[in-house]
Amino acid sequence: MKKSILILIIANLSLAIIIYFSFENRNKQTDDLESLIVEMISNLEKISVDQPDRNLSLEIKKEDQDWQLISPVFWPVERLVYSNFTTKLAHLKPEKIATVVEIENRGEIISDYGIDDNSTRLQLKGNKNSIDISIGNLTRDEESVFIHVRQLDTLQESIWKVSKELEEIALADPAKWAITSFVETPFSSMDRLSVKFFSDNNSSSVTSLTKDLNNWIFDQPFKAVANLNKVSTLLNKILSFKIERFASLVNEDDVNQKSGVELSIDGSIGSEVFSFFSPKNQEEKYFIVSKNTSKTKFIIDHSFIDLLSDWSTKLRERKILSTGSEQIDFIEFASEIKSLKLDLLEGNKWTSTESNQTNNETILADSETVSGVLQSLNQIEVDKFLLFN
Repeated sequence: MKKSILILIIANLSLAIIIYFSFENRNKQTDDLESLIVEMISNLEKISVDQPDRNLSLEIKKEDQDWQLISPVFWPVERLVYSNFTTKLAHLKPEKIATVVEIENRGEIISDYGIDDNSTRLQLKGNKNSIDISIGNLTRDEESVFIHVRQLDTLQESIWKVSKELEEIALADPAKWAITSFVETPFSSMDRLSVKFFSDNNSSSVTSLTKDLNNWIFDQPFKAVANLNKVSTLLNKILSFKIERFASLVNEDDVNQKSGVELSIDGSIGSEVFSFFSPKNQEEKYFIVSKNTSKTKFIIDHSFIDLLSDWSTKLRERKILSTGSEQIDFIEFASEIKSLKLDLLEGNKWTSTESNQTNNETILADSETVSGVLQSLNQIEVDKFLLFN
């Protein structure tokens, strides 16, 4: 009896040791993949994503300290998108299912986990190392996704399950990775704006503004002061307008080859020139844009052209006066038979002199009433410009 109990104790201890080392080994394997990914992120130099089912692929490469899309288009990567990618990649919480050999030994194949030639494939490269991951099906609880990790020096070819967020960040759509703004000149560094509209008879009309200290001045087609607030609002709208997608898949035969509009922005980084091409099908509501500093064309919503239209009317300063009492010595209102003159004295006091053809009368004027008159004068605006020059 005692011998049987001793054998049972030894068997239980052996089983406990086996389970312990099994879990230790499994945790070590989990840590291996997790630590490999974290190490790869810290030395990352290139990211590739292929989505055969969507016929999409892209490559992103680190150049100096910045990340650039290098295929299928060349364009800067949005830093927040890259940061989100690496953060979620580092928190995948990998859990090993089995090696591919183990799966095959139990009569399974990796396609049972949704891994095949149409699977999204993510490749990470850096410091002469690489990790190759294929993304399969969601798990039953739909909280995780199966992945296939190809053979590494320190890791066997195997199937794992990781956070399903991997599907959300492993995207081959360049528009999801790219900086979506297209004007690089900072707002505060802009010195000149120009827009040119081309007509069918090869003629064109140009409207341009130049910055003079803190003011904007029209220099074409006339000389006039622009409204600072309206110009600032326009520039903010231009800077915040977003790219919808890139034009690499657009057939050139479907696009008018002559630019209809051209926008030029001069500033601290040089001159940026944008040419806008419309689709031949008028029902298509977009513009294809080319930029003088890039070979990559992109697509924006057609409403952007509204921002470039009618600057002569929309941006011109309409106020006739914009003065305070400290800038004025006197105000005079006159008709053919009588006049009223307001003179500023010391201490912000005013006198009122009313004159007709025979008499003059001067009294002390009410300062608040004069301030109201000034405010009313400053609110007078041009309703319509009849001549621009």
